Amino acid sequence: MDKTEPKVRYRCDLCGNITRFDIVESMTVKSFYHYGIDGELNKEDPVTITRVIESVSCRWCNSPKNVKEIQEGQDLGEDHATEHPAES
Repeated sequence: MDKTEPKVRYRCDLCGNITRFDIVESMTVKSFYHYGIDGELNKEDPVTITRVIESVSCRWCNSPKNVKEIQEGQDLGEDHATEHPAES
């Protein structure tokens, strides 16, 4: 993936989760396939050509509608949770 692409994080506005999400994504990747004499495949030099995030849902409350993207450097929110209540 392009290293200049901004880092995106997620936050669930329903429960405050900022750490655990189920993400469905589709990718097109170009790779060099190198087969050994024994037939074992090694995929080398992967380059992501396209990447599409199809859906994001909160792992804690299952909400897909309340998950928001947070760009790098953007405040995660004053009231965000650091741990899931069941994990404390």
